[in-house]
Amino acid sequence: MGKGTSKRTGSCESSSGVSSDESNTPEGFLRLELSLDIINQLCGFFGDGSNADGIRSTVDLPFDICYEIYKAATTSIDFRDSTENDEMLALKLHTELNKDPREDRVYSAHDQEAFERLCSEFYVIPRKHIMSCFVDNNYDSVATRKTLGFFTDEPCNLKDYATTVRNGCNAFPPQTGTVNNDFGETIKADERLALELHSKLNANPNKELTQKDRKHLNQLSSEFSDLPHDIIKACYVDNEWDYAATRETLAVFAQEKRVLKDSRKERRENNSSNIDTSSSSSWTPVAPRRKVENKGKNKWSIEHAQELSRQDMARSKELFAKQGEFLERASNASGNKMTRLGASSYYTMEASKYRRIAYELVQEANQRLCEANLDTRGTSIDLHLLNVPNAISLLRIKLSQMDRDPAFRNGPSTKTLNVITGYGKSNNGQCKLKPNVITWLRQHKYSFSHANAGQIIVTCK
Repeated sequence: MGKGTSKRTGSCESSSGVSSDESNTPEGFLRLELSLDIINQLCGFFGDGSNADGIRSTVDLPFDICYEIYKAATTSIDFRDSTENDEMLALKLHTELNKDPREDRVYSAHDQEAFERLCSEFYVIPRKHIMSCFVDNNYDSVATRKTLGFFTDEPCNLKDYATTVRNGCNAFPPQTGTVNNDFGETIKADERLALELHSKLNANPNKELTQKDRKHLNQLSSEFSDLPHDIIKACYVDNEWDYAATRETLAVFAQEKRVLKDSRKERRENNSSNIDTSSSSSWTPVAPRRKVENKGKNKWSIEHAQELSRQDMARSKELFAKQGEFLERASNASGNKMTRLGASSYYTMEASKYRRIAYELVQEANQRLCEANLDTRGTSIDLHLLNVPNAISLLRIKLSQMDRDPAFRNGPSTKTLNVITGYGKSNNGQCKLKPNVITWLRQHKYSFSHANAGQIIVTCK
């Protein structure tokens, strides 16, 4: 091995006769001779697998690596008999050392019952804090009850609980990302809320209505006749038979219902305005003759149908947004003990109404566009503003009308259909309709070409 050939990563020399002179070994390195087994393996990896010439080789390694090799060679572990490599052993050891003993504990139905009992006893404490303490105590209800501070047989000693929290009880660390991270600052509000909830829970839910309460209930039912009586009564009970509070709540419900009714009325007026009533002649509606007369009659032009469909789709987006708002209100009302059933059920019903009307608008818009394209006699159809299933259905019907009979498809057809798909202008240039149309045409073996970014010319069969 010549001078100047040593490297930090080690250098290797091979020859038929290795000199024992180590004067040219770099400083800080030690020259080691490779065993015959290693040389044979290297010949197998990089040569023809034979060591007929008796090649011998040495390698220069740093002292620290040589020391590690020496330690490994002098240990009592037999690495040759090991069935797992060092990485797997290290990973197993790390997993065992960092394993949480609570992971072996299965959360059972008995644990759920104990947790619910703790929540009912310490209702002033948030459920997530009770669960955290329950898990830390390895699902031991007795230890958790001691940690939470089960003081007396009374419903809850709020004063002692507040004193314990103020004196530094860290059983419930403050959660980051909440509105108020200082749990001690909300003790007074929690005390008032707990007392109020305790009075509500211990109140008689089957309280008989007095004559005054019945009178107020009848007044509310007559004033808000548009709302169901059971919802009015549930809201009245939730507000503890408070006439003023119930009246304000029902006024909000009635206003939202009035807005929904106005939207339905406006939609019916728009649909009725599309009917041609200019003819003053009287006629008798005979079913067969009516079908023949309306067979080739256009209800809408393409432009008029698209304009009406845009309005319906914009309105449907608003209704879907309204549905989301009502679902969120229903979720908040169901999670609030102050409002139990009445408000949540009302919000859920209103959300379903908005969803049904929105879907009806979308279906009417798609139906109007399909009828306008089919009634128009020509060699072009406009698919944009349609959803993908309706667009594919319209394309299939139009091509079936223009295609030749299979018995006469000997040569190429001279008929073409101009398909307007749009190029995704309203979706930031991401068109979903055009790729689906192209895929369908290829599956059904139609020849087509691109006229521009938003138009396809299909050759009929």
